[in-house]
Amino acid sequence: MHKRILLSFFVFSTLFVSAQPPGYMGKRVSLVYQNFIFPSLTPNSSRSSVNISHNAELNCVTGKRSALCFTFLYAPIKVKNSTYSYNVQTTLLSDNEFLKFNSFSYALGLKLFFSRNKFAPLGGYVKWELEYSRGILQVGEYSSQNSGSSAPKITYSANKMVIAGGGPAISFGKQRIFFDKLIVDYGVRASLIVAWNTEGFANNTGYEKSLETTASNVVLAQQFLNLRIGVGFLAF
Repeated sequence: MHKRILLSFFVFSTLFVSAQPPGYMGKRVSLVYQNFIFPSLTPNSSRSSVNISHNAELNCVTGKRSALCFTFLYAPIKVKNSTYSYNVQTTLLSDNEFLKFNSFSYALGLKLFFSRNKFAPLGGYVKWELEYSRGILQVGEYSSQNSGSSAPKITYSANKMVIAGGGPAISFGKQRIFFDKLIVDYGVRASLIVAWNTEGFANNTGYEKSLETTASNVVLAQQFLNLRIGVGFLAF
């Protein structure tokens, strides 16, 4: 009789220990705020010498060593207000040397954790992502005229140019957990974001085309390589 009781106790205890759901301390959902930081790769095209973006990441553990991630990225960028000079004389009707360009991105990713004796989201990992990027460029009022032409200059009103694109990204990082609640996340991220569509191309001038090229290159360089550091918490 006593042997059956002891056997039942050990079986129950084993099942109870193995019943912990995937995730650190049984918690599967976490929220992390991150900064992406890296020296600017386009110093002549953007105002800042350092790229900084603000990101919010939602993680949901799907296994002992895996997690799905959704990331929202925001980067306030100042793009060089350069003029298109080939056979066209462009006069800017504002004194802004740099134009405001707000870049918004959404990424869906999968984290795979290395350690076999730890539960996600604790430890080192590699993360694969697919990202969609959409930036809004504020184009000021300007006028243009063909060089050598006696025709009057054409004045174009201010408008907003939307540049959309996307591409893959990969991250290598490590997450540490303090007080069974606080997450510190750090690592490196590389991405290849290419623009494929432009909206609000109202005037279709060489000046706007040059701005489109400049802004697209700035976004590509801004996300090409970044150091990542973030802090968050285990929600539930």
